[in-house]
Amino acid sequence: MRNYFIGTLLSILALNCNNVGFVEKAKAVANNEFGVEVFTLGGSSIADSALVAGNTNFSTSCTSVSGVSKANCLCQLEASGRGFSGNYRAWVSSYLSIDAVCNIQGLENNSCSVDTNLGPFVYKASGNYVLLAENFTELSSTGFRAALSTISKPIWTGTKADGRASGNDCGAFTNTSGSPTTGDEAASGTGFTTGRVENCTGVSGTFLCMKQAK
Repeated sequence: MRNYFIGTLLSILALNCNNVGFVEKAKAVANNEFGVEVFTLGGSSIADSALVAGNTNFSTSCTSVSGVSKANCLCQLEASGRGFSGNYRAWVSSYLSIDAVCNIQGLENNSCSVDTNLGPFVYKASGNYVLLAENFTELSSTGFRAALSTISKPIWTGTKADGRASGNDCGAFTNTSGSPTTGDEAASGTGFTTGRVENCTGVSGTFLCMKQAK
């Protein structure tokens, strides 16, 4: 499986990157240091209770933590269940505290710098890897090249297209105030993180998980 993953990503890079630095990128792929795999959690929860400590809507595990820490725990749990290696974190922000783009780099803060070459962002569909964005520059400007699903479903993000907190996140998805910034599984472009308008209560959605960038 590892060799298949490496071969697929090498093919993506060959098609989408110029030859400058390709050998270095190929070595990084082989060392499991390159590429950001993306998927959504299989369950769903209403936004205002999604990341409350004790909530078991997504899983009976991860109930001792709340907020972004809980989202990270859930992403790691599901990634492990799918047989994925590496550390997985959530593309979710908490206003004045954590930016999603920092979180996927393993930094639970909102003051991180971002490597514009971070990527490529990929997801697995029907056994094959699909390129979502070649790097963070593309991700933050034009978003995903393809939708994650044909079925529309809210993705709780609290996050703008640039990966920074929007300020609208239902108190880190733990209370009923306001309307969160919400993506859509069936949306390409920047719609993956800002594609829907929903309330904090009454609508069920999921979270976006990404392999921690190294």
